[in-house]
Amino acid sequence: MSFGQGLTPEHVRELSQWLTPQAFDQTPQALESAAAPEVPASIATDQAVRMVFVTLSDAAGHHAVGSGMALGLAAAATKALSAAREYFKGAVACWKLDVVAESVPIDARALAKNKKVVAEPSVLGVALGSMSQAWLPEESLRYRLVRQDLGIDYAVLAEHLNHRVIAQKPDQGWLFTCESRYISPVTNHRLVRGHAEYIPMSGAVAHERALAGLRYLAGAVREDGSYVYVYQSGPNREPDDYNMVRHAGTTWALLDLFAELPAGPERDQVFENLLRAVKFLRSQVHPLDSRPDHYVMREDGTAKLGGNGLALVALVEYYKHTQDESVIQELRKLANWIVDNQSPEGEFLCHKLELSTGEVSRFLSDYYPGEAILGLMRLYSIDPDDRWKEAAAQGARWLINVRDAEKTIDTIDHDHWLLYGLRAVYADVPEPLFLAHARKLVTAILKTQVGSAEGPAATQADWRGGWYTPPRTTPAACRTEGLMAAIELLTEHGEPEEIPPLLKAVEAGLKFQLQNQIWDEQCMYLAAPERARGGFHSNLQNWHIRIDYVQHSISSLMAYARYMRTK
Repeated sequence: MSFGQGLTPEHVRELSQWLTPQAFDQTPQALESAAAPEVPASIATDQAVRMVFVTLSDAAGHHAVGSGMALGLAAAATKALSAAREYFKGAVACWKLDVVAESVPIDARALAKNKKVVAEPSVLGVALGSMSQAWLPEESLRYRLVRQDLGIDYAVLAEHLNHRVIAQKPDQGWLFTCESRYISPVTNHRLVRGHAEYIPMSGAVAHERALAGLRYLAGAVREDGSYVYVYQSGPNREPDDYNMVRHAGTTWALLDLFAELPAGPERDQVFENLLRAVKFLRSQVHPLDSRPDHYVMREDGTAKLGGNGLALVALVEYYKHTQDESVIQELRKLANWIVDNQSPEGEFLCHKLELSTGEVSRFLSDYYPGEAILGLMRLYSIDPDDRWKEAAAQGARWLINVRDAEKTIDTIDHDHWLLYGLRAVYADVPEPLFLAHARKLVTAILKTQVGSAEGPAATQADWRGGWYTPPRTTPAACRTEGLMAAIELLTEHGEPEEIPPLLKAVEAGLKFQLQNQIWDEQCMYLAAPERARGGFHSNLQNWHIRIDYVQHSISSLMAYARYMRTK
C-alpha cells in the first residue's frame, strides 16, 4: 500500500498547523468544517490515499491514539482526530501528528514464526491484518510490544491495545514509517524517531538539561538512601538490581551539580535527598578484618578498587559542602587500601577482593585505576598528604608506560576516568608524559566518533555524534566527559588551536545524548511522565533509565555549560 506519494515535510507542517486549533479545542463543533480554519491550498487539493495518526495527551499520564485512512490529508487527519477523541478524557496539553510516509509488507514467514518481525521498533509502526489495526513506534517502546527476538508480544498487545488492535497472529501485516510532528502551546517541531529533529546546543541548553537530569536522580533516591537503580519508564517498573560503584559515582555527580539549582526549597530538598544517599554510601564502608586501618566500600561480599576510588570522589565532594570532619578518617582509610595495594612501579595489584576469603580476584577493570587516581587526587585537594599525590602520579605513570605502552590509537581504551585523573594530577605534578597521554586518548576518541571526519559514517541521521554502531548513550557521555577534562587541561597547558575540534566533537556528542533524554515527546506517552522526565535511557531503541546513564550525561553537560560560561 502506498500512502506517501508526493508527501513532503512541508505538507505535514501545514497540516499540523491547520489541525492544531481543532486538536486543542475539545468542543463537538471543533470537528465541523464550518468551525475549522480554512484548509491550506496544498492540503485541500490533496486527494491521495492517506493514513494519519493523532495522539492526544494531557502530559500527566493519559494519552490516546486514533488513526484515520481517507482520500486526502485533511480528511484522514480529521478522521484520526475524531478517533483519538473517543478514548481521550481531559484537557489536551500536547498532541502529535504522524502521517504514514512508507509502508512495506511483513515477510510472511517471519510473521508466522513471530521472530524478526519488527527490525527497528523505535522507527517502525506495525499494522496487523489491515492498516486500521496499527500502532506507532512510541507505543512499541511504551508497552514493550516487541520482544528481544523482534517478535510481537501478543499478550502485551492484547492487554494494552485491545480496543484498537484485535488481530492475533494474522496472515499479513505491514511495517511503516511516518513523517511526524510534536505540538504544544509553545512549539511545533519535526520529530525523528520520536525525538526532536533539531536540538540546539549552547551553554544554557546544556545547563537546563543537566539540571533536568539532576532532578530525575534526586527524585530516584529512596528513603533508605539507595537509588531506584533501573527504571523502566515505559512499563513503569523497577527491576531488582544494584551496583554500589555506580551509587558512588551518581552521588558524586549530584553533589557536584546540586548547587547549580537556584537557592530555595527545591535545592534544600535535593540536598536532603543527597544526604540520605551519602549516608547509604557510608553505611557500606567498613574496615577490613585483617587491617582496621584499611576501609573498603563493600558490595555483595567484595571490595573493588573502583568502588574505593569513587567513594573517595563522592565523599570528598560531600566534605566540601558540609565540612563534616567525621568523614576525614574514613577518607584516609579508604585511600590506605588503594595505596597499600600498589606496587612500587605504580600498578594497582588488587581490582577486586573477596572479603570472606581474602582472595584477590583475577578480575581486572580497564577503568578502576583511573577512578582510583582521581579519588586520590580529590582527597589530596582537602588533605594535602604527599602520599596521595605520589601514589596517583605513580599510578598514572604505570598506566602510561606499561599498560598502555604498546597500545595504538586504534587499540587504546577510551578511558575517561584516566582523563579526569590526568587533569587532576597534572595540576600538581606537571610532567610532559601526562599531557602527551591525554592527547593520545583524545585522538583515539575523536577518531571513532560516528559522523566525524575519520569515524564511521552516520548511516542513520540521529546516530551522528555517538560512539559504536548502533551508538549508545553512556559511551557517548563518558567520552564527552573525558573530552571536557582534556579541554580544561589543554586550555591551560596546550595550544589554542587544539580546542575548537574538541569542542565540536563534544557538542555533537551532547546532541546525541539529548536525543536519549526523556523529554516532552516521550513524556506524552508515559504513565508517570514527571517521574521519568530528565532521565537518560540507554539507547535509541528503548526507554529504560539507569542511574549511571544519567550520571555521566549530566556530568558531561554541566562540564560543557561551565566551560562555556567562562568563555
